[in-house]
Amino acid sequence: MEIMDLIGIGMVIKMKGWYGDRHRHSMASKGIRSAELPAWIVNSGVTFDISTIEGIEKAERFKEKAENRFDEVDVKLVGVDKIQISARGKRRSRRLNEKEWEALDEMYGYDIPEYFTDIRKAEITVKVDDGWQGVNEHVITPYDVVEYYHKDARNLLSGARSLGTIVGDWRNVDAIANEVLQIYKAINRNAIVKEADKYGMKLR
Repeated sequence: MEIMDLIGIGMVIKMKGWYGDRHRHSMASKGIRSAELPAWIVNSGVTFDISTIEGIEKAERFKEKAENRFDEVDVKLVGVDKIQISARGKRRSRRLNEKEWEALDEMYGYDIPEYFTDIRKAEITVKVDDGWQGVNEHVITPYDVVEYYHKDARNLLSGARSLGTIVGDWRNVDAIANEVLQIYKAINRNAIVKEADKYGMKLR
């Protein structure tokens, strides 16, 4: 629901965020650059004057940025011509833009595995069978991938390895690490290069 839909409606409109969605709801596709959001958006929210077209557009851009970074965004009418936008949940890495999705689609032939439940610029959520602990979701960052190749991948004596919060048979963990690395190389190569530089490692 857009900001325009709230004008004249004296009620709270709650809009849930989504995960793993590939409907191209990105700021970049609309020419809007991602920006840091103020910390107080989580608690008290930010108020916008929507008495003008310019004010409405500003609120819409801010709402898009919030939806791109937080789990849940609330938009509330607080006056005749004012709305308040607030957010809840953990702050997340931004979602992929159109160009990044295209790179991912090309990599997988438009068939991204379902065990990747959420793919973001600097966070990839993968569903893993953790044995007796059941199936769980783990968030893997560029740091986790480089840390794995710097430490665990070099340990040839142990049968178990770890990648972020994933711990298991080295063959399974190594396969996940390699696949996540390929994804990051396609959508956020600079992040991997930056982390690798800290250890004097070079990305092939």
